[in-house]
Amino acid sequence: MSTLRAKCLILFLTLILMGGKNSNATPVRWYYQLQMLQVDALKSLIKGPPTLFVLEPFELHEGVFQQLASELKKGGHTLLCYMSIGETGTYRYYYKALNKKIVKNENVLWKGSYRVDYADPVWQSIFLSKTPEFGASYVERMIKLGCQGAYLDLVDAFWDDPKAVKKNAQIMADFVMKIKKHGVSLLPSFLLFTQNATTIYQFLSFPHSFFESIDGIGVESAFHVGPKWFDNAYAPDKEVVREFKIYQTHGKSIFSIEYIQGPAKIDAYFCQAQLLGVVPLAADRELTGKNSLYDSKTAFCKKEGLTK
Repeated sequence: MSTLRAKCLILFLTLILMGGKNSNATPVRWYYQLQMLQVDALKSLIKGPPTLFVLEPFELHEGVFQQLASELKKGGHTLLCYMSIGETGTYRYYYKALNKKIVKNENVLWKGSYRVDYADPVWQSIFLSKTPEFGASYVERMIKLGCQGAYLDLVDAFWDDPKAVKKNAQIMADFVMKIKKHGVSLLPSFLLFTQNATTIYQFLSFPHSFFESIDGIGVESAFHVGPKWFDNAYAPDKEVVREFKIYQTHGKSIFSIEYIQGPAKIDAYFCQAQLLGVVPLAADRELTGKNSLYDSKTAFCKKEGLTK
């Protein structure tokens, strides 16, 4: 057998072995859960289409989560782990060692969660480096658990001080970019998604650098804005929806989540998502796993009444 034919045969066999669900495909739906993780329920989704899972990694025992992460990856799915960089929680492993001068006001909606001084070097060190106070970095811990990347929450904390939005947006963006650099140094394929904060790039000196550091964005309640904790009426935030095109122009995937219920309302929302090219999810506000998953093969917009 010639050298060329041998190389071709090896390549062909390699592609066969890597094919199917063992190679992660582009997610066509997503699943978001931070509380009450149930391993059996999550495993039941493995045989489904390629899915982006966003989970709270410390909700399960380390070994259990590692096994789950391995099975999700083998099933062709993508696993991002939740990480809040604008707030801390009294339940976090690092909280006792945290200098409480960094901690600010409590989140009135989520008891035990507190805004932080995200510009503080000690706070950032929790996520970016191994330190005597906190041990291995948060990012390193997540990767060890099998996370393929991070899903960053409270990036929009840069809005907390209206008089210093531009300065704080740059601080937050720099922090995000440092996390991506650190993640890639540990795992070259490390993915990074931000949640909300769709307009942050408008305040940056070099927005292109920020876009290069993220792989996608999750957006809460862009279509159902209102005063209720859950299940608001359809009332889109037009400014946020307009931002979708900006991110798509930069090649970023958009994962939308609405805290709504009811088949008619959910189908109408899924229709809007189809039209805008975003991946939708309907869930309970507490993110306990009561998710209505999107099926990209269903033409929601062709159902009676949804296009009027």
